[in-house]
Amino acid sequence: MKVKSMQNHINTVAKMDHLKSKKEQTKQYQQTGFTLTELLVGALVASLTVAAGMKLSQVIVNNNKQSERNSAAIELADSAIDQIQQEIRNGEQLIDVESELPKGCDTYKQQGIEFLFAVDIPDQAMSLGAYDISTGKPDLKAVECPIVYGTVGNTEEIKLHRIGTNINKFGYYTADKTSNTEILRHISKSTNRSLKCPSTRWKHIKRGGIEVCIDQRLKRMAKLTITLNNGRDLPGITAEGRTTQRQGSAMTEVMKQDAVAGANSNTVSKCKSGSGCNFGGQPITCDKTSFLIDVSGSMGWGNNRMGRAKRELLRAIDSCSDDAEINVTAFSSSGWGTERTAWNGPKKLTANNRAYLRQLVNGLYPRGGTDPWRHTNRMIQDQNVKEIVLLSDGGTWTSGTIYLGGKRYSGSFAQSYRSYNNNIRSTNPVKIKTISFGGGNYCGSGWMGQLADMNGGSCVVAP
Repeated sequence: MKVKSMQNHINTVAKMDHLKSKKEQTKQYQQTGFTLTELLVGALVASLTVAAGMKLSQVIVNNNKQSERNSAAIELADSAIDQIQQEIRNGEQLIDVESELPKGCDTYKQQGIEFLFAVDIPDQAMSLGAYDISTGKPDLKAVECPIVYGTVGNTEEIKLHRIGTNINKFGYYTADKTSNTEILRHISKSTNRSLKCPSTRWKHIKRGGIEVCIDQRLKRMAKLTITLNNGRDLPGITAEGRTTQRQGSAMTEVMKQDAVAGANSNTVSKCKSGSGCNFGGQPITCDKTSFLIDVSGSMGWGNNRMGRAKRELLRAIDSCSDDAEINVTAFSSSGWGTERTAWNGPKKLTANNRAYLRQLVNGLYPRGGTDPWRHTNRMIQDQNVKEIVLLSDGGTWTSGTIYLGGKRYSGSFAQSYRSYNNNIRSTNPVKIKTISFGGGNYCGSGWMGQLADMNGGSCVVAP
């Protein structure tokens, strides 16, 4: 009986331990499990997290695409500026007035293109063999029309076009083949920042998001900036002409004129407001200026020297203000009938006088030899002449006997003029500036270089 009671106690304890273990196991299951509400909340949080991640990924992808588009647009605009920069280096001069384009070079108007500026291109070789001078001179082809840069568009964006001679795969301009090429689109209608020109002697041109500054004396340098429709603009890039002597002595004179008002006490610039003046890359004042232009036979050679020189002279005259006093003389050698002189001395540029000079210049043609001295002798003795600007493409004799102010001078003409300036015209000397034109170089120690250096001027080389 006692044994049975003990057995019952053991069984009871075992049952209690079993129930306790089961209760603890149930409690443990309850502590580690999820309720339905918890599961729903967890699913919602997870879905929001995934959605946010996907949205962030989409934003990153879109930003990357936009950045790529912006970079591509900037690269295109940068390439366009590089192309224009190279074109200016290859060219002779910039043209910023549409009326200065040669006749028949405005066909772009029929295509709805508005003139921005142009680059005058020199005569071109069509192959490497064209530079062979065994026959006497290179075989160069004239490029009749300058390369015109113009714009199309008046709504949300502007397009930049290039109209002019093509470039073949070898890098040569094809003088007889031209095309109209759209080189940039998506240009903004406004600029993000205004382009500042280096001085008042630079002309400022603005067309929507395109701004250009062009130097008005040498017409060989430009500054350009473009603003794209994406709101980002390119930094200004300075484009300069080819390195020639005009970047030496002529640029020195330009810098001097910028730094010192009036260059000297007897000379005052009489150029149109906001611009300087130049003739063939030579800075001029238009203050009692006498132009001497060579019309000898060599000016009629195959690369259109005469036409280019006449166009340069007309542009120079047009850049002078109404109160300017100038004269024009065409020289060759006596007896050929090609020499012309507008007046005995400089005259004020009235409307009638401008028209007369334009008619005279347009009627010039080349023939005869190269004799600038008879006319230079006359001009340097004229008390109304302050500046002589001489353009020639050839050589000539450089010494002899001349009479200036009733006194006999012998030896170098350049030295004789200097002596006359120093002794007779010391208070009102005549400055002589020269332009070596047509591919030769008579500056430096050449006759044109000596003539200018000894008489207060400079000599520049114009292709």
